[in-house]
Amino acid sequence: AGADTSAAPDTYVDLRDPPRDKVSSLLDIAVHLEKVSEACTVLASKSAVSASSLAAHQVRALLEHTFTVTLPLPAPLSEPAPFCPWGVARFDPVDIEVQRRIAAAIS
Repeated sequence: AGADTSAAPDTYVDLRDPPRDKVSSLLDIAVHLEKVSEACTVLASKSAVSASSLAAHQVRALLEHTFTVTLPLPAPLSEPAPFCPWGVARFDPVDIEVQRRIAAAIS
């Protein structure tokens, strides 16, 4: 009792309350995808200390929530939405670093 457990990986990710960050720009999307990527890494590390199928299901649930609920679908070019963070790139220059962050987070 009272032994140091710092060698055990911190594998807690709260899936009951996934990030509900409001995404209103490509930078917001990049930041949110980086958070999701970190959470997926933590969840994947759980396979060493728990059933790997459980960790895989948790990763899938987080990704499903991210791409179906949190991040808006891009508006069609023929019918632009009043506001679509993906469509901002058509009108405003997008920083190459933001593009790299998004690409790195989803790779």
